[in-house]
Amino acid sequence: MDANGGTNRRMTKVISFKDRASLHEAATQRIAGELMEEAVRCDAPSLLLSGGSTPGPVYEALSQTDLPWEKVTVGLVDERWVDEGDSGSNAALVKRTLLKNLAGDAKFVPMKTEHDDPFVGQAAVQSAYDDVVNECSFAVLGMGTDGHVCSWFPDSKGLEAAVAPDSDMPVQAIEAQRTEVTGSYLERMTLTLGALKRCKSVLLLITGEAKKSVLDKALNGSGMDLPVSHLLSLPSDKLTIFYAP
Repeated sequence: MDANGGTNRRMTKVISFKDRASLHEAATQRIAGELMEEAVRCDAPSLLLSGGSTPGPVYEALSQTDLPWEKVTVGLVDERWVDEGDSGSNAALVKRTLLKNLAGDAKFVPMKTEHDDPFVGQAAVQSAYDDVVNECSFAVLGMGTDGHVCSWFPDSKGLEAAVAPDSDMPVQAIEAQRTEVTGSYLERMTLTLGALKRCKSVLLLITGEAKKSVLDKALNGSGMDLPVSHLLSLPSDKLTIFYAP
């Protein structure tokens, strides 16, 4: 592998589906299978989830899937630094779509603390997530049209630490530059590249041709400045990408 993860990019598995319903069904089956397998292998498997509109139907389907949810810890991939009453809260989304029905027995670990500033609250979140992120973790990610995954936004404060290849910190506070993608949610907490390296598996869900074009740039090496390029440095047996138009 070259210094920029070239070999891993070429070997990354991108599985295409005819439509989003097919992607949602396959993602649900993949996550359920991983959780069942890890529940047998581990005492406390964890499921780390992203926000956004793409995974919502997957979470809804999982909530009605018969799994040993009482053993599962659900955490977040990233979070806007807002209370759960805010419409932008990923914790609220996960509780609304997943943590009900059969999945209501799962334990949930939030990423937002009572601190006013995510950089001040980082130590507390790090302590909470140090055990949540482990070799029995399965992470579900999305990607923005700016190439961000997790809350690794271009030119953001904290980005360098978040994607440092040799860091073992599980989380990193972020202050993003305001764009159409970030909106007014500039302060955030995110899993790091090091955290994703700890996970057993990572699934990236991408929908729409605009995002696929961004991903293709990262995969062919012409978009090395895109944050998703750091994700593509993960071993090819750890990262899988699902795509639907």
